[in-house]
Amino acid sequence: LDLVPCVSAQQLTGVIMAWLASMSRCSIEIDGHLCEVPDLIGGAQGGGFAFGLYKAGSSLLNRSLRQLCRNSNVEYVDVLRQFREAGTILETARFSDAARESVRDYLDRSGIVFAGWREFPTNYSLPLHPQTRTYLLVRDPRDMITSLYFSLRYSHPTTGLEGDYLVPERERLQQIDIDSFAREQADPIARYFADYEALLETQLMLRRYEDIVFDRAKFVAELCTHFGIEAVQRKMDIVAQRNDERPASEDVYAHVR
Repeated sequence: LDLVPCVSAQQLTGVIMAWLASMSRCSIEIDGHLCEVPDLIGGAQGGGFAFGLYKAGSSLLNRSLRQLCRNSNVEYVDVLRQFREAGTILETARFSDAARESVRDYLDRSGIVFAGWREFPTNYSLPLHPQTRTYLLVRDPRDMITSLYFSLRYSHPTTGLEGDYLVPERERLQQIDIDSFAREQADPIARYFADYEALLETQLMLRRYEDIVFDRAKFVAELCTHFGIEAVQRKMDIVAQRNDERPASEDVYAHVR
């Protein structure tokens, strides 16, 4: 994403440091598996933690942050994807006390926006402090459940480490109507919201998907301000425009239905 032809000296330093970090690896043993993940350097300022919910604009959030942080003073790390590529699904892994402490230490640094979560982790801990900047994007639970139903039944890819769950779930949903699925999901969705109460003890910016979906420019500007991401107006405008997906008609097989 070549958005800006030139960068400041500080931004260039950040890019070089991120590149150097990607060349070295950090080993963390989780659930009997040794994960080789890129070493992280971070910076003196900016960064924090970005969270979402299933089918509540989390892909929009993560994609926008990744593009804004490219060639910026703040690095972007999709934590769940990074560990998944190293062979571990954090959401279901079993953590020893040592592994839990290692992951916490690995993520305890400034100058990086850590993201990728669609539910607050309860099997391991994050280094959240009163001064930590966090962002949470939520959505009307009824719309979340509807979107999740169509995604699992029709459009979500079934390859990769999550295929063992997704393939049988897709087969099961061919026999389940949306009303029955909604009743199944009511308690889990409520729990996802409740688990995020931990963020109330941080510097939280809470936003509703319904409020940002038609105002991507404000959404992008707030992300930059909150996480201390240095981006010129032209870059913010391009990121907002490129992430403004509005399907002309319904397509149950598309990610944005």
